[in-house]
Amino acid sequence: MLYILKEHYMVVWFILLFTLEFFIYSKNLIKKSRWNAHWITNLTNHLATYGIGLLLFIPAISFAVAHPLTHIVSLMNIWVAALFTIIVMDFAGYWFHRFCHENEYLWRVHEIHHLDEFMDVTTGLRVHFMERFFHTLVDIVLIMSLGLPAYGIVLHSAIAFIISTYHHSRLTIPHVIEKSISYIIATPKFHEPHHDHLIDNNNTNYSFIFPIWDRIFNTYHPDTFSGKWTFGLIYCKDIKAIGSLLRPFKKIKNP
Repeated sequence: MLYILKEHYMVVWFILLFTLEFFIYSKNLIKKSRWNAHWITNLTNHLATYGIGLLLFIPAISFAVAHPLTHIVSLMNIWVAALFTIIVMDFAGYWFHRFCHENEYLWRVHEIHHLDEFMDVTTGLRVHFMERFFHTLVDIVLIMSLGLPAYGIVLHSAIAFIISTYHHSRLTIPHVIEKSISYIIATPKFHEPHHDHLIDNNNTNYSFIFPIWDRIFNTYHPDTFSGKWTFGLIYCKDIKAIGSLLRPFKKIKNP
């Protein structure tokens, strides 16, 4: 029930962001074939990951919740447990994301997300199903090891979706306000360096929800709010929908 409720609200949130972007920024680009291909590729990856998630990932998470190895979190107040779950899962997400950039094979599945040359709210949906598979394994270990509760996991998932789609969007707010907010949550300008086409730049600003991880572990880009960024990857142009699903399984040597 919690999962179904979350999904309804997430759909409404995504449609709201997408509509705002379309009418404010994208209406003059809709006829460009590369822009259309960008949307198709992003949504194809999302549908593949979502479909496999319903069949495999969500049941696996449910199993992990039902079979905790410890009961540490059950001793906490419900709100403390929820906050603890959100922080722990976001912390693990930071390291998983960072490792995706540092490990050759994980980069092959994660680069599908970075090949997008037109970053917008749909980019937040562009996650290859194999990346979600590995991330789910990390979550299962975390959930079973600490006994994380279902309500905390669903709450983390909802917040992560809201923040991820927002910080991939083109929606802007006054610079001074966004810079202040970026100390608390990841914002579009905070996340832009991470999608720059140069590897040295996109190996920064990994945080999903809380940007503090990048500041603590020295991966915050010093030019976050002053640099100019070109989205995509310098060594490869974006690819079409089916090619993006198959690319991680092909023998491709990248610089």
